[in-house]
Amino acid sequence: MPFPAKNRVIYEKNPLDSVICQVRFPTMLRIETEVPSAFQQKLLPDYINLTEHQELVLDVQMGGNPDTGRDEVKQPTTPVVKNYEFATDDYKWKINLTRNFLSLSTNNYHSWEECKAKFAAALNAFVGVYNPIVFTRIGLRYVDLIIRSKLNLNDTDWTELIGQQLLGVLASEDIKKSIKTYQSTFVLELGKGEGVVRVATGIVKLTETGENCFLIDSDYSDARKKKAEEIIPKLDYFHSKAFGLFQWCITEKLHTSMGPQNVE
Repeated sequence: MPFPAKNRVIYEKNPLDSVICQVRFPTMLRIETEVPSAFQQKLLPDYINLTEHQELVLDVQMGGNPDTGRDEVKQPTTPVVKNYEFATDDYKWKINLTRNFLSLSTNNYHSWEECKAKFAAALNAFVGVYNPIVFTRIGLRYVDLIIRSKLNLNDTDWTELIGQQLLGVLASEDIKKSIKTYQSTFVLELGKGEGVVRVATGIVKLTETGENCFLIDSDYSDARKKKAEEIIPKLDYFHSKAFGLFQWCITEKLHTSMGPQNVE
């Protein structure tokens, strides 16, 4: 990935809205047919809340009906998929388990070391109970939300905060004040055989206040088959690339405004 290495910092005014670690694996029907009580026991006492969701799986036939020219949604091939959500007492950390994936998500990210340790514990619990043969995808996703009001930058133009390479029409003096929505998506190769990162950026509106904010959503993934012991090193690799990408996306002014603190 063509971004120079940067000294790692932790921002005093953290822009991260959420962080997600996820692994996918071939379908395990045992998770559908058995209550995951043994897995839950291994998560206690940290994850005391359990919610079971039912998710529909739709089969969308792409290419369209020759008579209507529209894509068709068939009846669900599987009526529902069970999604077990285990959450901490304050709901700031959540573990989700389905027959195809295990994930850890948080809106309270402080450091990679803390996040990695929590995911490693969940992964070890999963491997101990279900003994998967192989994992088919590893993912690490950072969702950053630049909220100008929280940085005392209310009247600052996006051109002073976001890299020109991401702004597109937002940098146009002629029309930028009239733009209501803007989105951009691109995929980068991380290195030969190391996976990719899908980056989605754009303007989003806060539901609570209506304020326009800038989204930087970086989804790192490797779809090659892996053993359990290869997962944490791969997540470490993704993390090592994340700060360089984020720094490439923003200006020095924004970087300074968020209060960077060097990591020892």
